Amino acid sequence: MRKLVLLALLFSGKGLAQSCTFQLEADYLAWFSKKNPLPVPLVTSASFDDDIPGAIGQPHTRVLRGKEDIGMGWMQGFEVRGKSWIHQKAGFEAAYFLLPKVHEKKTTKTSGQVGSRNLAVPIFDVTGVFGLNGVPGETIFILPGPIFGSPFFSGVFNIDLSSQFQGAELSGLYALKSQPRYAFEWIWGLRWFQLEESLKFRVSTVRVPNSSDPFNASQFIDRFHTTNNFVGGQMGLKGQYKWGRWQLEGVVKGALGASIEELKIHGSSKTITGTVWFLTSGTAGETLPGGIFAQPSNIGTHHKTLFAYAVETRLNNSIEITKNWSIDIGYTFLWISKVLRPGNQIDRKINSTRTALADASRATTGTGTGPVSFGTPASAPAPEGKSAPKVHFKQSSFWEQGLNVGIRLNF
Repeated sequence: MRKLVLLALLFSGKGLAQSCTFQLEADYLAWFSKKNPLPVPLVTSASFDDDIPGAIGQPHTRVLRGKEDIGMGWMQGFEVRGKSWIHQKAGFEAAYFLLPKVHEKKTTKTSGQVGSRNLAVPIFDVTGVFGLNGVPGETIFILPGPIFGSPFFSGVFNIDLSSQFQGAELSGLYALKSQPRYAFEWIWGLRWFQLEESLKFRVSTVRVPNSSDPFNASQFIDRFHTTNNFVGGQMGLKGQYKWGRWQLEGVVKGALGASIEELKIHGSSKTITGTVWFLTSGTAGETLPGGIFAQPSNIGTHHKTLFAYAVETRLNNSIEITKNWSIDIGYTFLWISKVLRPGNQIDRKINSTRTALADASRATTGTGTGPVSFGTPASAPAPEGKSAPKVHFKQSSFWEQGLNVGIRLNF
C-alpha cells in the first residue's frame, strides 16, 4: 500500500519529486601558490683567488641560483560544481577543479671567454676526494668559465620548475536553517587534492673553439618529480545571506586523511674526457646513469604515506541577472599540511667515489689513488664510505589562493 501511495505522489508531481532542484556553476580560476622552495645552492660565482673556486664558504663565492623560493606566477584554470536538493533538508554536491601545468625557468650562463665569469655547482663531498685532502667538506662538481687568463669552457645552467594542481569533492548537504534572507548548511563528504611538480636541473659545458685545448663537452641532468595525493573525509559549514538580487556566501571546510606521496629521481650525464676532478676515456657516446645530485644511491621511484589535513575557505558574491542564472565573483584559499616539493628533495651531500662519473672513470682509465688536487684531474679512486646522496622525503605545507569568476545556473 505504501508503494502505491509513493508512486502516486511521484507521478502526480508532488512529494519528493516536487522539491528536487539542481544548480550548476562554472568558474574561471586565477590563483597563485606558495613559492617553490629551493633551499640548496645550485649555481655559484667562482674566483681563482680562492683555494676551491665556487665552493660554499670561500671568500669570493656568491650564490647565484638556489637558496631561494621561486614563485610559479598566476595559475589559470577552471572549476565546475553541481548541487542538487532531493529534499527540503537534504542534498548533495560534487565539484572538480584543474589548474593546468605551468613552468618557471631560470638560466645562468658564462661564455668561457676571457673577461667572462666563472660559475660552479657547489656540493658537500662526504669523502673529501674532490680537492679536500680526504677531509669531508665543501667543494664543487664542475667549473666552466675562463681559466688562468685563457678561454676555457662555456657553461649554461638551466632550472626548470613545473607545477599542476587539481582536486575534487563529493559531499552531502543538510539544511540547518533556511530563511528568505539567510541560510546555513552542514557539509560532510570526501575530498581529494593532487599536487604534481617537478624540478629539472641541466648543466651543459662546451670548450670554446679558440681555446688551446682539444674540443670537449659535458652535460649533466637531474630530475626530481613529486606527486602528492591527499584523500580524506571532510566536514564544513556554509552560510548565505541574500538581499534583493545580491547574495553573499561563505564556506569553511576541514578534511582529515592521508597524503600519499611519490618521489621520482632521475639523473644522466654525458662527457668526453671527464671533469676538473675525474678523467674518462672513450665515453663520448655513452649516457651515464647519474647527473650531479641524482646518483645511483637515490635514483628511482620512492613512496611514502603520512597523516595530513587540509582546510578550505571561500567567500563568494553572487548577482542575480534572471531567476535562472547569476554571475559569481569570489575568493578561495586552500591549505594542505604535508606535501613533497621537488626542491626540498635535493641532497647536496655526495660521495664522489660512488657517482656515475667515478664508475665511468675507473672503467675507462683505471683506478686511481685519490684524493685529487684541484686543477689536476685523475682516475677516480676505489669506492669508499657510505652511499650519498640519500632520499629524505622532506615535508612542507602548501597553499593555493586566488579569484573565481563565473556563472551559476538554476534549474
